[in-house]
Amino acid sequence: MVILTCRGVFNGLSHPQVISGEITLDQAFDQFLKNFNDRNSQGKINKMEWDNFYAAVSYSIYNDEHFVSCVKTVWKL
Repeated sequence: MVILTCRGVFNGLSHPQVISGEITLDQAFDQFLKNFNDRNSQGKINKMEWDNFYAAVSYSIYNDEHFVSCVKTVWKL
């Protein structure tokens, strides 16, 4: 099973609640991972969780090229 860690890529410094001091960077990271169904807060997601998340996202994007562009932009690839 492939496990993906995102902490080295994730930057929560511009998260509105981090800026206001309501939450910490670690809390913002935990919220981010919950989008991928990291329900047990282990700080990691597996490839299936990653694939399921992006399968759902892809439904709202009108073509493959735009989807690839969005993913590259978000992950700075």
